[in-house]
Amino acid sequence: MAITVARHMLPEDAEQRRQALRSYFGDKEAAAALGAQGWNLTLDWSSEADWYVDPQLEHGLRWWGRGAVPDIQAIPLEHRCESGIALSLFDTWTLHAWSDWLQRHGGCREALILHVDDHLDLGSPRLVVGSDGWTDAITGARFDLREPSTVTAAIESGAVSMGTFLTPMVHAVERIEIRHLRPPHRGRDTVTRRLLPTTEVDALLSPGGLRPAVAMASLGAMEAGQGEKVYRATCAVDEWLRDAPQWPVLLHIDMDFFCNRFDGDSDWTEAPDRHDTPLSGVLAGIDELFATLHASDVVDRLEGVAVGVSPGFFPAEFWETAWNRIVGNVAARGSFHGQ
Repeated sequence: MAITVARHMLPEDAEQRRQALRSYFGDKEAAAALGAQGWNLTLDWSSEADWYVDPQLEHGLRWWGRGAVPDIQAIPLEHRCESGIALSLFDTWTLHAWSDWLQRHGGCREALILHVDDHLDLGSPRLVVGSDGWTDAITGARFDLREPSTVTAAIESGAVSMGTFLTPMVHAVERIEIRHLRPPHRGRDTVTRRLLPTTEVDALLSPGGLRPAVAMASLGAMEAGQGEKVYRATCAVDEWLRDAPQWPVLLHIDMDFFCNRFDGDSDWTEAPDRHDTPLSGVLAGIDELFATLHASDVVDRLEGVAVGVSPGFFPAEFWETAWNRIVGNVAARGSFHGQ
């Protein structure tokens, strides 16, 4: 995909320009060549295994491909449904599963999102807010969260990426609560905030245009549960579901919650105190998570489960065993409502 932007929109210095492009496009590789009209940008998914930093990547991909190793460039696009669970390599596809759910229900005014993840994922997607709705800043195509085909297109273009896929839900659902279960290394305090749908100014593809964003504000204890858009984060499993609202439930699991050995960083071996849980701890964590879910009444309202494998974060040699443990927990405890 080729895009042209004005010369003044990117730094002249090559390293600064590379960093600016990486920051803006996130998951996609972007190259810039100066032409008569400005910078000609070329976007593509990386074809290099080193992009994912995991030396055992091929091991995990062979499991994913059922013996055949998928093309590296296809990694961000790989998703499927197994055992009633929306499974993907990039957890961006979680938004597609939620879009499909919204379409089936004709939209929904209320949702409780159980977000099991080492990251927040409330960044600003590369979508532009207009009077007639949202558009993909990369392709110009229309985006409507209640039309899954438009969500697919935005994920494939890179407009919606890892780290941004929760934001459209905060804008679209009238009453929403995100219960974020974080790993213990993120700190043990329980944090409760009000979610504020807002916008931020685009800095490259649509200069001056507004992109959807989410801000947070303080929320007093007496205000919780009164219908606001609420974010609550905790590392304590026993606090995670306490006093959860009686709304339809969507569960998202990013496998880097259990182990985030790499965190997408090529210098991961030098990272101090990295979240590098052994496989035995990963499996114990999966068991604890599902035991907590099934001890709570939220399981009776669970409408869908989405799992993101997260190449370059969760170790590839764990993929198959961890996935089988999740499926085993689901099968042992019965199907979820809505599946």
